[in-house]
Amino acid sequence: MAGSPVKELVIQRIAEGGPITVRDFMEVALYHPEWGYYSSSSARIGKEGDFFTSASVGSIFGRLLARQIAEMLHLVEPPHTVVEMGAGQGHLARDVVSELSALGLGFTYGIVERSPSMREMQSELLKDLA
Repeated sequence: MAGSPVKELVIQRIAEGGPITVRDFMEVALYHPEWGYYSSSSARIGKEGDFFTSASVGSIFGRLLARQIAEMLHLVEPPHTVVEMGAGQGHLARDVVSELSALGLGFTYGIVERSPSMREMQSELLKDLA
């Protein structure tokens, strides 16, 4: 962050208004429209990125999670809705939706995602899923 626009913005906000909360710092660092970590369209997750998640390595985590979700859905009355917060590139969503569909369950799957670049990646990856 040395000399970065994000660093300068954080310093400016502190200079103008005093200490900022961790929440406010993370808001700027992660989601600033121009300079936020997740606002960039560059690869962040996976082999070319900065880190791996279980879902970016393979489908087994999502498939196992879907099996657990299926057990829970059998315990509650429909309609069944599953919501994923911060779905990254959409790999987990793809794996969970595919497995739940293969199990013949009726459900709606929603994603809450703040990052425009991640939403684009999700849209591309998930376009063939109903």
